[in-house]
Amino acid sequence: YEVRVQASNGRALSAGRMIARRTLEDVPSAPVNVLVVDADNTSLLLMWDPPTFPNGIILSYRVEYFGVETTSTVNSSFYDVRNVTVHNVTSTFIYDLVSFSTYNITVAAATSIREGPRRRPSFLKW
Repeated sequence: YEVRVQASNGRALSAGRMIARRTLEDVPSAPVNVLVVDADNTSLLLMWDPPTFPNGIILSYRVEYFGVETTSTVNSSFYDVRNVTVHNVTSTFIYDLVSFSTYNITVAAATSIREGPRRRPSFLKW
């Protein structure tokens, strides 16, 4: 922001001086338009748009996903939370998924302050 401060005596204004200040970063809002744009039996391409209110410089996005339900035989790691962190891009591939399974997937943006809220979970089954 730039602000000019001037004094007035009722007849004239002083030249004043310009003061420039930058606000501090804050937590970003959630990414928007999260879409699965391509998927096969064991992988998918996830894309999103930056937050409406970045509140600073977005340093990274973190995609969090875990298995919710499956008809396949899996080990217990299917239900473990997994993370993919990306920088300077708004998409990522997720690999090694189990066919015919449901996953909970969320995306969050982060500034230097911390990670913001996650985009509402998308439940995917294929």
